Amino acid sequence: MGKNEFVHLHLHTEYSLLDAACRLNPLMDRAVELGFPAIAITDHGNMHGAIDFYQAAKKRGVKPIIGCEVYVAPGSRHDKKSSKGGKEVYNHLVLLASNDAGYRNLVKLVSAGFLEGYYYKPRIDRDILAEHSDGLIALSGCLASEIPVAIREERLKEARDRIDWFKQIFGPERFFLELQNHGISEQAVVNRSLIPWAKEFGLKLVATNDVHYVQRSDWQAHDALICIGSQSLLSDEKRMKYVEQEFYLRTADEMATLFQEVPDAVKNTLEVAERCDLDIDFKSLHYPVYECPEGWTRMGYLRKLLCGGLTKRYGIQCDVQGDGFRIDGIEDPHKLPTYPKEGPKITDLDDSAVKEAIDVVIERTEKELKIIEDMGFVSYFLIVGDFVQYGRSQGISCVARGSAAGSIVTYMLEISNVDPIHHGLLFERFLNPERVNPPDIDIDFADDRRQDVIEYTREKYGEDSVAQIITFGTLGAKSVVRDVGRVKGMSYGETDRLAKMIPAELKITLDKALAQSEDLRNAYETDPQARDLIDTAKVLEDCSRNTSVHAAAVVIGDQPLTNLLPLKKDEDGAIVTQYAMNPVGDLGLLKMDFLGLKTLTVIRNACEMIQQWHGVEIDIEELATDDENAYNLLNRGQTVGVFQLESSGMRDLCRKFQIASVEHITALISLYRPGPMDLIPDFIERRHGRAEIEYPHEALESICKETYGIMIYQEQVMQAAQILAGYSLGGADLLRRAMGKKKVEVMQEHRAKFVEGSKRIHDIPAAQANKIFDLLERFAGYGFNKSHAAAYAYVAYQTAYLKANYPVEFFAAMLTNDQGDTDKLSILVEDAKGFGIEVLRPDVNESQLTFAPAGDGDVIRFGLAAIKGVGEGAVEGILAARNDGDAFESI
Repeated sequence: MGKNEFVHLHLHTEYSLLDAACRLNPLMDRAVELGFPAIAITDHGNMHGAIDFYQAAKKRGVKPIIGCEVYVAPGSRHDKKSSKGGKEVYNHLVLLASNDAGYRNLVKLVSAGFLEGYYYKPRIDRDILAEHSDGLIALSGCLASEIPVAIREERLKEARDRIDWFKQIFGPERFFLELQNHGISEQAVVNRSLIPWAKEFGLKLVATNDVHYVQRSDWQAHDALICIGSQSLLSDEKRMKYVEQEFYLRTADEMATLFQEVPDAVKNTLEVAERCDLDIDFKSLHYPVYECPEGWTRMGYLRKLLCGGLTKRYGIQCDVQGDGFRIDGIEDPHKLPTYPKEGPKITDLDDSAVKEAIDVVIERTEKELKIIEDMGFVSYFLIVGDFVQYGRSQGISCVARGSAAGSIVTYMLEISNVDPIHHGLLFERFLNPERVNPPDIDIDFADDRRQDVIEYTREKYGEDSVAQIITFGTLGAKSVVRDVGRVKGMSYGETDRLAKMIPAELKITLDKALAQSEDLRNAYETDPQARDLIDTAKVLEDCSRNTSVHAAAVVIGDQPLTNLLPLKKDEDGAIVTQYAMNPVGDLGLLKMDFLGLKTLTVIRNACEMIQQWHGVEIDIEELATDDENAYNLLNRGQTVGVFQLESSGMRDLCRKFQIASVEHITALISLYRPGPMDLIPDFIERRHGRAEIEYPHEALESICKETYGIMIYQEQVMQAAQILAGYSLGGADLLRRAMGKKKVEVMQEHRAKFVEGSKRIHDIPAAQANKIFDLLERFAGYGFNKSHAAAYAYVAYQTAYLKANYPVEFFAAMLTNDQGDTDKLSILVEDAKGFGIEVLRPDVNESQLTFAPAGDGDVIRFGLAAIKGVGEGAVEGILAARNDGDAFESI
């Protein structure tokens, strides 16, 4: 265990400096500095930071002990009432996981506290504690625990009875009487009873340290944090307070001094630490298993589904044959991405051009399937394909975003809408066989139907195996300044003035803000009040402020989730994990992003109105991408309401660039970001032939021609490493990741490999190879994921097509989408006027529930539900009455 003769057994995370994962670094730095061999973490009724703490401690060579200070109901956890005049609703108890069984039981207990016993706090009871006591070490607890409370209230027989009960449940080797000394007189009273009782009951004493902040000097910042959480002022005498300067991370010597009368209580912390030997499994996957129709293996059934995709996407008629595909025919070779578009429509499978084009598709499919099978992710693709197909069958639009669009399997399962061969997208950017990590398919659903897909998933895999994922709001630079200023009693104007001095930069820190903002620095150096506020704020920066449900993330397990991680309920009663996104993934659970995208709802509603008014059924997924009206609209900069292209800067860019293809839209989406934005002027000049197109090396022309010699995609960096230096695409993805993270040692290894490969394959001198490597590194720093950009470029084109060809229906759908935003409504109404479309005021005899075409279909009527104060229920009643009788003539 090391030379240190004390282990901290009672750290807290609620209202403390340990709340957010990023705040664990100061704790671990101090623990290592003080030589602690192990350290325990507890939380008030939950396990929010447990996995972050576990991983941070392991990384620093400190043994992590996972625990929880649970709330125990005086009777049954199911009773929603207090006893003894409302005084006794719950008591505290410290539980530590000594092994895997203990961790699993702790997870079940903490989950039950929220899901079954919540009453003011998440409570368990003695019955469930006895049922799940295996592998747990119990400490009698702080002043708010059952035994200390009974001692303080001089109910000594009851206190002794409780000690005997815990001893019977946990045994004398797993139940310790806990001593604390934070300068509180009541603790001395409790300790005077516990010390002799330990000998009497044959139990051991253990000294614990209730830590709420790392350094002693942090007590004032902690005091401010309590006020932020409780919405009170530091000047309020009646607010919640802790004894000053007592709840910090003490040294072993300090603890020995505090408990010099009972030295064994200090030494026993080492015994507890020795007994705790939890090894959390981060290697096993707990993905749900997809149940195939009878007679099919999962790989065989995946192939069967892909046969349908090969027919729909590429016109290839085929069936499953053994471990491959049997090609039976081709409907139209022009649907094949590498068949010449101007070539004849030949359906003879023996034709060399047709055969070659089919082979490209089949070889790409087989390559992906082998990687998917070897990495054990067949079920994953079947599961995602299943709920996407359910969504489509219910008329719920969806589109995969991110690197998943680089997979031909996702394209043929209709998860994504982008042909990866046509767009030169790389599967290895999505799933890398040289770096085993789970696939991550993020999917946008029409925002008004997203919940339907989540409910389908719950029904399919079990209510207890599906949950949404928690997220933590943290105190960012601006918000922490405002919050600290408020609790210190400063006026809103004073704190707002300081907060506005902080640059509006993503993830800006106060230290960076002081370096960048001269106004803030001057205020800090000349105004004592501002200095005091900022010094306090710097300690609290990045602490968790609140919890909420992640806007998109859902976790699916192969068993009840309470076997694997703790759960809780949010304010609306939804079941959510207590661990955030990354720990959920680390534990091997399937996490999916079910995102809501308003644009998909707009597209669907517009298409429905087009069919109603024009009798035209638009298959939005099969739109030809050569519509002249759409490109003319983009190049005039009339992109209000066009997905990804409606900002003023993007409108100006469209006018200057003159878009002629979806590939152009893809490039502009990728370029219009901080960093690569500097390349835009040169990109435009090269596009119009006013500047020479140059390539980093002549061998890279094939991958850079589309972007006029400028690398703007991460995929181009990967392909460049493959072409020039012989990297596999999997290895090239590792290079791209290393470049993005700027890991010096890893980069030196890659540089040597790149220079050697470039010399061997292209006879490129070392000096030139190093120069190209530097260039690739610069491109990798701002390169965008082309798969993501291409997926969104198609959605952008779809909205441009609808606006250019069916503007009335498009504007009606957009106005409905933004009916709660009066500023956006006015922008859309004004833009509609530019298209000669008038938005008429509401009319009880003509208006629909939402904005809709009216008259001859050339104007739009204001939707009745968009009128402030008028609910949908009332409007539906009006419409029903109108449809059943004559027009309304009066109120």
